[in-house]
Amino acid sequence: MEIQLQVSESMLGKLDLLMERIPYLAETITGVTYMETDHTVVVALDTEESAEAEELREDYAALCDSLMQTRVISKTVVRSNQSDSDRSVMSSPSVSSEASVSAPYLDETDITLLEQLDRSFIEIARRHGAVLREYPSTFTKANMARNQYHINFPQNIVGVATVPHQFKTINRFREQAASHSHHQSLVPTGEILQPCICYHCYEEQQGSRSGSRRIMTAKGKCFRNEIAWRKDEFRRTEFMMREIVFVGDQQWVMDTRNAIMDEVWELFTGLGLTGKIETATDPFFFSQDVKTKGAYQMVSNAKYELAAMRNNGQESSIASFNYCEDVLCGKYDIRDEDGNGMYSGCVAFGMDRWKEAFLERYGRDQSQWPTFTIQAPKQEQMVAVAATPVAHRGCSEDAEQAIMHVLHDIFQTEVNLEPDEDLNQAGLDSITTIDLIVGLEERLGIRIQDQDLTVANLSSIRTITEMLNNKYCAVVG
Repeated sequence: MEIQLQVSESMLGKLDLLMERIPYLAETITGVTYMETDHTVVVALDTEESAEAEELREDYAALCDSLMQTRVISKTVVRSNQSDSDRSVMSSPSVSSEASVSAPYLDETDITLLEQLDRSFIEIARRHGAVLREYPSTFTKANMARNQYHINFPQNIVGVATVPHQFKTINRFREQAASHSHHQSLVPTGEILQPCICYHCYEEQQGSRSGSRRIMTAKGKCFRNEIAWRKDEFRRTEFMMREIVFVGDQQWVMDTRNAIMDEVWELFTGLGLTGKIETATDPFFFSQDVKTKGAYQMVSNAKYELAAMRNNGQESSIASFNYCEDVLCGKYDIRDEDGNGMYSGCVAFGMDRWKEAFLERYGRDQSQWPTFTIQAPKQEQMVAVAATPVAHRGCSEDAEQAIMHVLHDIFQTEVNLEPDEDLNQAGLDSITTIDLIVGLEERLGIRIQDQDLTVANLSSIRTITEMLNNKYCAVVG
């Protein structure tokens, strides 16, 4: 059965978010396609039950309502070697049930290529002083309680279950296995198969008191609960990831993240692959998280992704470059000798996706493969993004007064802050800062342009007021 869902005009600017979440509305969904001509989403269902279709419509309406409260910030491309012809073949947002099924094993060609790629990744990590690590494939309940991955990304979780060591239960499991119903006797342990590697690195350093900079790299199998009909060579439940994690002072962490990003871009382009690096957010499932955490990642350039152009015109993220501020070090109580919080970042490589992007470009004949080399980064490859001019508009009240009103609404108490006081040091974390911006837009009746949402502009009441007065709150008439 197929049903059509109308996309309102107000949702068109959030189409990517919408299309990413529709497949999670029901287990019976087998395909999702966006029809640009009439702005509808066609959803294929593996059922003929009208009640299920009606429930899906209700859930879709609730999803749209939640996304309406989300502040979407456009991506900024900082590296690109795509031509206009490459960009012209990009398909509209669509999720098809016609995903190709990848082989259930790796052959010698796959293994050889993965090893060559990994040597390049390790070479980059080693140049920055990384030490090698290898960790278990599971996260303990204690680790999860600190990283809270399962709270932010519940759609990805693959849990661990066991047969309890109890005589009757073991016998029952054996009997049920004969009828393929043994899953009824499995009991979740509370652990999960790791969806990423980096939290092991933080757990290793938990409670440390050292101001020294450190960097480590580890590789391992990762697991995410992908929707069955969306799987293909680039999207798998089980995949290989290498991460580089670095902890130190704020400026060093940012510089290290950016330097590694430059080197990875040189590796990518040196291999003759086509794509771009752009600002991004983590795949938060709930709209509130997208609105706050995701929006701050875009504002602060905390996350970049390297997207490879595929032969079918689609793009797949194959690496990410993350600046984590002091958030994760805070969760794992990682501090310097004086008790001050440390900063961290990480770079992640989706190794299977690198392999598939490479094989699409060169095929499986190893004699046709290029040499894996990494040259010094070329800064001139930066892509300048021109700022969009913003027309002056009238605001409904004084900008500074509006800021104080919104802060009062957020904290439900009087806020005493000096105009030049650093908002972060004053206790306004990244999420609260985004709440402040959303509140100002609503109160002043304006729409702040994405290019104005920078860390510099949001650093104090004075900088926010100056930005608003210069571009949005000019006196009219």
